[in-house]
Amino acid sequence: MNLGKIKPVLTGRRIILMVFLIIIIILLSFSVFALVTPSGNAGAAPAGAIFCQNEQRCKEIDEVWSSKIGYKVGRFGAGMVWDFSTSSWKTFAEMYPSAVAAVPTYTSPLDTTLTGLGEGGTSTSGVGACYQQAISATTESIAEQNLKTINFQGTSVRVHKFIAPLFEKVNQEITNAHLTYQFSSVGTWSWRCVKSPKIQIVNDQTCLGSDDKVHRSKHSYGTAIDINPASNPFCSFDKLGNLIPNKDCKSAKLYDLPPEVINIFRNNDFDWGGDWEGAKDYMHFVWKGNIGDFDGDGDLEDCPSSTASTASAKVIDKTEYDSAFITRCKSMGISPALVKAISFRESGLNSLLIGPSGDVGLMQFTYNTGKSYFNTIVNCCTKSSTETTSSCVEENNAYGKEWGAGKPGVANPYNCNPSNDDRFNPELSIQAGCKLVKANYDAFEEYTFATEDDKIKFIIAAYHLGAGGVKNCLNGKELRGNNCKTDLSAQTLSWELFSNNLPDAIYPGKKIKYKPSMDNYVNQIYNRYIIFKTPLQVKSFVTSS
Repeated sequence: MNLGKIKPVLTGRRIILMVFLIIIIILLSFSVFALVTPSGNAGAAPAGAIFCQNEQRCKEIDEVWSSKIGYKVGRFGAGMVWDFSTSSWKTFAEMYPSAVAAVPTYTSPLDTTLTGLGEGGTSTSGVGACYQQAISATTESIAEQNLKTINFQGTSVRVHKFIAPLFEKVNQEITNAHLTYQFSSVGTWSWRCVKSPKIQIVNDQTCLGSDDKVHRSKHSYGTAIDINPASNPFCSFDKLGNLIPNKDCKSAKLYDLPPEVINIFRNNDFDWGGDWEGAKDYMHFVWKGNIGDFDGDGDLEDCPSSTASTASAKVIDKTEYDSAFITRCKSMGISPALVKAISFRESGLNSLLIGPSGDVGLMQFTYNTGKSYFNTIVNCCTKSSTETTSSCVEENNAYGKEWGAGKPGVANPYNCNPSNDDRFNPELSIQAGCKLVKANYDAFEEYTFATEDDKIKFIIAAYHLGAGGVKNCLNGKELRGNNCKTDLSAQTLSWELFSNNLPDAIYPGKKIKYKPSMDNYVNQIYNRYIIFKTPLQVKSFVTSS
């Protein structure tokens, strides 16, 4: 052993220890601590001490010092605040008992209400009229029914059905950009409340906040996506726009998302949390409700009454039958745009479509209803030993829903065809649709409606429930086996009033209750009606012949 080498090592350790002690002394001497007495008055500071003059500013400094920056000073190395009035260390909560005891160093992802798409910040982007419909689910099970699974940059995720094609478009554009960026963590659907340092949730089930507002995360509906949270965190900023640093948000680069990815989302109707004012959620993109697949045909179209420009969206209008809608409907004083919108929802404007209830053609007339409107008509399906009613479910499953385009090797099982059933004829189907809508319109002449649009929504509902069914519910009577709540017949009617009067029971044949089922049906058709009004040159519901 060479004893001559020991002395320099020990000397070095002493030097390091001395330097460390000097640093601690300097930190304790020049640290910014609040000088506040229990009574709230500024206390006297030792000579040369650095201190703030404003109590609120003192509290803000202490908050950053003790919680966010994370310097280990004070008793036992804990982040604490020195109270000059008592010459003792205190926790932030002890020093400021009215303040929140511990400020979260990081919570994410941040989500939003409809008033701008920011809870921690404010978005200047418009929110489309269809967004409210997308976030209307009241339970987790209902929300899940609206989800579709897609692949996003190698990760299987679930998103709202309205934006599945939009997400796929974004995904393809990112792929085409040939970026080297790694999408290591991608998250979409999660049924939960908003997570934000600004919001105190008092009921985890309803997501009711202390402000008496509901704050449910938009991830709950599959309308938001988070990308690589570890490198794209949520960050807070003060009123002057200065970063409030914490362990995830420092003065260095705050996010690593390539500008190409951000701009692709922006250009496809997504709001980026990095554009918010007052706070930034760099991982977070949320759909704005202007562009989507609102009719379920797999294509993108504009949302009616959007508050933002959507000139780049593809509007699906399928104009091949427009002349028939105009000719047949206007002669009856009925809006061709409305009848076309019903057809779009019922059949996707497919004249050969056969539904599970044996409903056929552009307007999807059932056999029983169709007998009053068509000269030549047959019952498409035969009741089998396994069926309780004569439906076309088995034929649909075995062969397909479109006459003449079934599965290879499977014989066409339908009794109806374009030669023996007038419902397949586009002109005759449209004519019958106009007649039925006119009959429904006349059936509600005795009622008073709040607006013309409310009356249109009742006409739409009558196409699905029958005018008699809607009127029964207006009178507080039975609707398909379940009683409506009260008699509304003497009131000025709005769709909302009627919708809230529907039975609380599960809609027969559906997995959800009457209200969300009918709201969805009526709103889809009404929104499409708004789109079709201009191309079909119709300005009001009842037109001159």
